[in-house]
Amino acid sequence: MQPVALNDIPDEVFLEGITQLTELFPVWFPQSFKILCESLNADSGDVLITDFVEDQNDEEIYEGFAYDRRRKKMYAYLFDHNRAQIHEVATDSLTMRDTYSVRVLHLL
Repeated sequence: MQPVALNDIPDEVFLEGITQLTELFPVWFPQSFKILCESLNADSGDVLITDFVEDQNDEEIYEGFAYDRRRKKMYAYLFDHNRAQIHEVATDSLTMRDTYSVRVLHLL
């Protein structure tokens, strides 16, 4: 079986991943999602979780990207036990190395 080139993967695959993360993140991490929404001063329905990476050695440490679709802004988040770091990231500075979701931001 030949590997699939990244450009050959349909946008729908990336959008489905964002939809799944957005649905599951508040279930898995309700307090973190609440902190994220409050920090962004955004309605929970406007916050999309585009990326999630959990520390392999400590499940209380995880990071990723969230997108505020109302404001059309991307944010990097890091939750480290009881600490949260959330900051805006310029979408025009993001590349596919940062997040595959950059490819479909215009569709959100």
